[in-house]
Amino acid sequence: MNQKISQQTYDETLLENQDIFDLSPEDAVTETLSQFEQQGLANLSSYLATSHPESERGKNERESRVVFGKYLEVLDTIVKDDGSVAVNEGNLDEVSKALDGIRDCCSAGQGNGDGRGAAVGIESDEKEQEGEGQEEMVDGDTV
Repeated sequence: MNQKISQQTYDETLLENQDIFDLSPEDAVTETLSQFEQQGLANLSSYLATSHPESERGKNERESRVVFGKYLEVLDTIVKDDGSVAVNEGNLDEVSKALDGIRDCCSAGQGNGDGRGAAVGIESDEKEQEGEGQEEMVDGDTV
């Protein structure tokens, strides 16, 4: 049986683990992935953003997945029950924009090189903020 969890379930579990066990953001990610793997839910990064949801990278990954999902929803509306595609003058602009959006997301790059939290269309923000020494780093992101 191929079980999956939602992004919301993953994020809530991670934040709860961080709070209950007083974990650093990075340790909370590791612990949460381990917990789900022990429950038979492997390869979460193949369909979820597994970075910390409060990190800059995590926020960007989740937003890009929402945008990408909206493009896919548009395309889903044109596929009929028999698998044929119904594009006409009435929906051509919308379908064209969705296809362009998917292309742009994909050409912007997928993933982050470490196999975790693959996202579509993410440019990493490498800017460091000075004078805020109380921030923690998670997977190279400040949280």
